Amino acid sequence: MAEGRETTDAVAERPVELAYRPSVGDLASALRARARSTGTGRFQRRALVWTVAVAAVGALLSAAGSGRRDT
Repeated sequence: MAEGRETTDAVAERPVELAYRPSVGDLASALRARARSTGTGRFQRRALVWTVAVAAVGALLSAAGSGRRDT
């Protein structure tokens, strides 16, 4: 039984070091998760969708009306 305690004590005394190097993919997924979970991130996504939609409608209306001229 004394031997079991000695190995347990020896293991407990040695520090354990963990090495982690974040990658670009880790950072990108963290930012996406944060954008989904915060109010500001959801607002920014909605604002982007509305901006693209308004720009697309404007471009379509501009292209559709470019052949007509008022005299």
